[in-house]
This record gives sequence, structure tokens and C-alpha cells, in this order.
Amino acid sequence: MSSDSITMRCPHCQAALRVPATFAGKAGRCRKCQSQFQITAGNSQAATVPAPQPAKIPQPQAVKKVAAPAPQPPKATPPSPPPVTSIPAPAITTQPSKAAGPIKAKRKSAVPQSAWVVLGCMTVLALGSGGYAAYLFNPSFAAVAHHEATESTDIEATDAKGGKTAAKGKEAAPAAAKGAFPRRALFIAVNNYLFNNPVQQGPGNSWKGLDKLKRSFEVNLRIPSSQALQLTDAVPGSQPPTKSVIEKTVTEFTKSSRSQDCIVVWFTGHAAMAGDKACLVPIEGELDNAASLIPLETIYKDLKECKARQKVLVLDVCHYSPSVGQERPGSDPLSEALEKQAKAAPEGVQVWLPCQKDQNSFETDEDPMGVFAAAVNDVVAQQVPANEQRDHAIDIERINSLVNKGMAVANKPPIPGLKDRLEAAKRDGKQAVMVSAVFGKGPASVGAVDPEEPMPDKVQAAAATKPDPASVALMNEVFKEISTPPIKQGHEDRALRVELLPPIPNEIVKEYAIAAEGEDTELRKAVRNARVNLWAVSNSEPPADIKAKVLEARGRNKKSLDALVDYYGKPAEENRFKADVFKNQQDVAGVYLVLEEDLENLTTDEMKKESLKETKRWQANYRYMISRIESQIAYILEYQTVLGSIRKEFPPLEKNHNGWRLASSVKLRGDRKGQQLAKSAGTGFDKLGKETAGSPWAILAKRDRLTALGLEWQSSAGRKE
Repeated sequence: MSSDSITMRCPHCQAALRVPATFAGKAGRCRKCQSQFQITAGNSQAATVPAPQPAKIPQPQAVKKVAAPAPQPPKATPPSPPPVTSIPAPAITTQPSKAAGPIKAKRKSAVPQSAWVVLGCMTVLALGSGGYAAYLFNPSFAAVAHHEATESTDIEATDAKGGKTAAKGKEAAPAAAKGAFPRRALFIAVNNYLFNNPVQQGPGNSWKGLDKLKRSFEVNLRIPSSQALQLTDAVPGSQPPTKSVIEKTVTEFTKSSRSQDCIVVWFTGHAAMAGDKACLVPIEGELDNAASLIPLETIYKDLKECKARQKVLVLDVCHYSPSVGQERPGSDPLSEALEKQAKAAPEGVQVWLPCQKDQNSFETDEDPMGVFAAAVNDVVAQQVPANEQRDHAIDIERINSLVNKGMAVANKPPIPGLKDRLEAAKRDGKQAVMVSAVFGKGPASVGAVDPEEPMPDKVQAAAATKPDPASVALMNEVFKEISTPPIKQGHEDRALRVELLPPIPNEIVKEYAIAAEGEDTELRKAVRNARVNLWAVSNSEPPADIKAKVLEARGRNKKSLDALVDYYGKPAEENRFKADVFKNQQDVAGVYLVLEEDLENLTTDEMKKESLKETKRWQANYRYMISRIESQIAYILEYQTVLGSIRKEFPPLEKNHNGWRLASSVKLRGDRKGQQLAKSAGTGFDKLGKETAGSPWAILAKRDRLTALGLEWQSSAGRKE
């Protein structure tokens, strides 16, 4: 078998290349130096070459075929679905040469090619979800599959539609040495903080979180999937983003980077000033405890010592969502001192901030992963993979410019800039404003890339420090006795996991060690009953050991916090709307009566006397449960007040918004009783925390004390799933 080919030299590296004659006139890329140039007709000669054919990926529309020298194409093989965390290389099917022996002629199929295309599409849809099919049919899929492929050809060409065709290749070589770009990325996201305002990055393995951005970087910025990692509490199975895990992972990531690498370290979460030092806040970080935070200078030290030629640190901090509000501390605007230290990065490090002094990195219902991250994702997703050069740095300045001003996209809606994305967002009644900026200089010049140098090992998160078994045992015992659902309906409390909590000192473990149960006192019965009712009025899944009692109580009470609607759409008929709101108020009143009875039982004079006879452990349980129920009742009374306000007058509705959502607020607007209960609960939590310092009760008390019980209506575009 023979085909015409062109013998030529790369105009950049002078490597001898052999290219099919059909590539003449197309834009090509040298497989050895990755330089682009126009392929011209050179010396033509007859050459006998095996012609490998990449396995076809089914497309929803016909694609122009590149002429192949083989008279019989290989049989089509249904594609295997790629794993979620990586994008596979296309399989290479090579026809046997003449030396392999005679090949029997096969009868050409009478089925039209279009039928095979349709069948392939149906196969993909049957094998995966609609989201997977959309991912597979994305034009950038073929490009990424190609850039991570194991084949090593002399040259590749780009056709008129932007598709790439590979010329005859050599024996398969590792992608790490031949095909992969020298780029790496580490994405760190902290979401459900223990003591601070939650960050609405979006659920893991969805199209709303940083996992979406990670895939865009892999596909369009040509970062090999083995060289990209997401460290977050939003993805099941990921190491928790604690202080030790984050610090160790960043250190290992920067140390393992090569001199030819371009690296990106992305942090989404909170930052704060601890004295005169700027710090990042890990999931267990306490804003009033500098030892629990990560000094920014620690990250800068790792980046300074890193050998990579381009080093980018993205500090997506100061997150705030108008729809979530100020549920806990940590969402303050960027301070002047924090901005100043963020800009003072070591030479050679580029720092990318999503906002500037007195601004926040906003989250909206339209962009739940964060306006900045969503804009970066949209811009990066439009990068043409063929335009990315292996020896070029990542053009962060250009991406930042497009993030701010937006960009036009051919045959698609334009990508809005940050200002347009925040058109309907406000904070404290003021228009939301944020402008992203890049500080520091990138590499002065592009350097040569050595494709023979082995890639670093696959990026992995550092292992979490194993807590002391005795400490874990005590925390598990306490959770079994007094764990309660979140105060606010619909807020999954995933942060209360033993591995995320500060360790319990040995002396505290001994002091509160479980003793023989002895008599089941009336106080203990009252505490357990109150706990069951808190779970019963919640829609959260109860602990297994009390599930039967909780379900029984739900059947008996027939009232729950499901009645607490946190979003109302703009009504078509006002009187009907007000009637529905009034019905919700009545349902919530039933929940209030259940909890008020428990509070009365726990606070009688007789029960207070009984508490003095209890062990320190049950005294702590008793006091915690009183404050916890006071908080829940105060929140219910606050909710009743804001429901009454929307029955009287509709709050302002911003452009393109179709309803209102309840956001957290530090200020309570409820009646006097609700405010008194909130104050009493705060005092009780604070006193319990001080008297049981270092214990599990102190941790729970601090978390609940920092939870804001106030509510306010915010204009909303509706929940974006």
C-alpha cells in the first residue's frame, strides 16, 4: 500500500518531516518543536507507510473526512465513556502492512454512513447521561483527547473548520514525554466553614463548582489531567482542606514543579488579617486565633522557591452572596492592608485578585460558583486549543482583561463582563462592584521546552493528620448525645466531621470521659426528648440511633421546618399570594409550640436543681441543649416577622429577577421575645464555651454562637440548579 507524501524541514527546528501530500496548504504544527507554520508542497515521493486512523468520535452532524490511503477502513468501534476525572486519549487503530500477510477482502457495508453516525450518538446517550453526551460532543473534546494521546507523529495539520489531522506516527510514546504541555494547576476551595460564612462554590461533581473550571483549564489551557488537582470539602472523597493539608499540598506541588512548567495555584475561600499578617482561612480556621490560619507569606515562600518559569496565585477571597447573606463572620470586603500584602508577592509570581479595596468577590443566583470564577471559566472555555503553544506562558493578563470587559463569541451570546454580571446584585443597599486585576510580572521571555523531560508525578493532596483516638472517641460520644440539625432549614451541616474539628487535649478527654450511666435521670430524659424534637421538626436525615423516635415524633407533631419557605416568586395574583404566606405562618407556629414546651421543661426550678447533681458531662449537655432550643425558637420568631412584612409590602425587585430570597442578617427584626431569646442563647453559648474550653461542647457552642439569626428579603433570580 502506498500514498503520496511530502518531504520537508520544519522552518524553526529544521527537523526532517514526512507529511501526506493532502496536508499541503494547511496550517501545521511540528511534532518536535510544536511551532506552527504553513505546509507547502515540497519534494513528493512514493512512500509505503502504514496509515494509522484515530478512532472516530460520533458527532451530531457530518464532518468532512480526510482522504485515507487505505482501501478498507477499519470497523467502527463504539467509544468507551471517559472517566469523570480525566479525559481519555482516542484509541489508535493501525492497519497491518503487507508484510503481515494477505488480508481477505471484506464486503463493503450497504448501511449509509449517516446511519452509523446516528447509531453512535444513540449509543453514547444510552451509555451516559445527557451531560456526558454534551461533554463528549463538545468541539474541544477532540482537541484535548488529541493533546493527551499517546501517539507521537511528525506533524499535525488544521483543516478549515479547526479540526486537526495527524500525519503518520512513530511507535507510541508516553504523553508525559511527548505530547503534554508543561502546565500544572492546583485548585483549593473551602466551602462549608466550621466557624465562618459558607462559600457557595457549588456541589462537587456538578457544573457549578471549581471542578467545572478545572475541566476548562485542562481542555482549553492544555493542562494534563494528571497535573491538575481539586482540593475541596465539596467533593466526596477529597482530603479536607484543613490548614495542614493545604500547606503540605502547596509545598509538595511547588517543589515537584520543573523549571519549564507554568503553574497555577487557585484558592477560593476567606482571607483575613491576623494582627499585621495577611492569612488564608482553612476550613477549621478561627478568625480570632492566628495559629489556626495560614499566613500568606508561607504560600509566597513556597512559590518563591519553586523552579517553575511561570507562577500564578489566584486569591479568590472575600466571597459574599447577597442571597445567603452574612450567616457567620468572614465575608467582609477586601481591606486595604490585605490588598497591600497580596500585591507584595515575590518576584516572578503573578497574583490575580477578583476584587479590589472595599470590594467583595460576589456570588449570585445566576453564578453560584462565584461571579469571578464563572467569568474566568466562560472566557477560558472560548480559548482555541490550537492557538495554545507548548512553549508559551499562560496569558493571564489577556484572560483577566476579557473577564472584566466581557467578550463577543461567534454564533453564541456574548460573554458578559463583571459589571454586567453584577447588574442586579447589591450589598447593604449599594450596587455591587468588583474589578479583577493581575499584579506582578510573568516570565520575561518564553523558554525552550524539553519534551523528553519526564512529567512530574500525578498531583495528589497531602494526607490529613490522624487525630488522637481518645479525642475522636470523646467527640463521637458527645455527638451521639447532643448532635442537632442546622438551625436554618436546608443548610447541610457537612463541616461537623470529626476529622475537621480541632483536637481535644488529653486532660479534657479525661475530665469528660464517659462514666457509668447509672440511673436514667429526669434531666437526661428531658435533654434526649428535646434533641429528638429538634430533629423531628427538621427535614434533615436524623442519626441512625434515634431515627425511629424521630419518625414517631414527626408523625405525632405533624409540623416541621419544611414550612419555612426561603424563596417566593413574584405573584400573579396578590391576594392568593398573601393567603399562601399566612398559611405558612400558621404551619410554623405549630413548630414553635413543640419547641417552647421543651424549653419550659428544661428550665423549671426543679430541673435546674437536678442539673447540679449531674456529672460535668451531662451538665454541659443540659446547658448546650437549652441554648440550642432558644436559638431555634428565636429564628422561628424572626421568620414569622419577615413573612408578615412581605404580606404587607413587596420588597424591591431588581432587573431580570423574579422573586425574593431570605438572606441571613446579623440584625434581628423580630419581636421582643425573639430578640431576648437570641441574646440569652448567645450568652449561654459564650459562657459554656469558656467554662468547657478545648472540649467538644466549646466547639459546638462557638459555631452556634457565631450563627446569625436575623433575616432579610433579597431580590433573587431564583435558585439555579
